[in-house]
Amino acid sequence: LGTWQWGLCEEVDDTVIYDVLASLRAATEYGHQWGKAWHHWALFNAAAMEHYAKTSPAQAIRHVSPAVSGFFSSIALEGSNKRRGGCLQDI
Repeated sequence: LGTWQWGLCEEVDDTVIYDVLASLRAATEYGHQWGKAWHHWALFNAAAMEHYAKTSPAQAIRHVSPAVSGFFSSIALEGSNKRRGGCLQDI
């Protein structure tokens, strides 16, 4: 749902950030062993960080830790998946 909401928005604003993060947070809570949920959570936190860096650096900083921990969770979960390439192919 979160990636769908993100894809539909033409411009990222506070409302979009709140709604998408709520959906992506739910995905990580209900699918806590699903690496793609963590990857999308991290990507959107990075996008929110980039959005706020232009207007409010203090708000941008709030998204650094969730982005980094989301990427690490994604790598850890997908790294345990034995399929070829995995998430590490994008690094």
